[in-house]
Amino acid sequence: PLVINLSLLGSVHYMDELMSAYRVGDGGSWTANYFSNIEKKKKHLEEIGHMLDEVNQYTNYRFEDVIMRTKSRNQFHLLLEQGKYQEAKTGEFIEFYNNLGNKRKIIIFLNQYSPAIAGFLKIIKRKWFRWALK
Repeated sequence: PLVINLSLLGSVHYMDELMSAYRVGDGGSWTANYFSNIEKKKKHLEEIGHMLDEVNQYTNYRFEDVIMRTKSRNQFHLLLEQGKYQEAKTGEFIEFYNNLGNKRKIIIFLNQYSPAIAGFLKIIKRKWFRWALK
């Protein structure tokens, strides 16, 4: 919200440089703990949606298209996390699905049609990753 508000008050400069690092797969991180529960993540995305609606109204709907697209994209990723793959591949979400990379599409396919194999591959990947870090 702060960045959006400040950008509405003045110019924004985009710097195409790495400025920070993000720990991926760190089980003790705030993000991992907070979003481990799908209901918490769903509530968080609803709050973001409400905030974006307020920004939309405040700006007299000047950014309607990008706000609606952002809300749809968030909903698409939530559907994937909930395992609602068929719903994520249809309607307003088909464009987001089509823009996914082949690797992600294969993972979705395995989760949808062969969850046992997908689970087995996740275990192998985790074990390999731990071994590679040693």
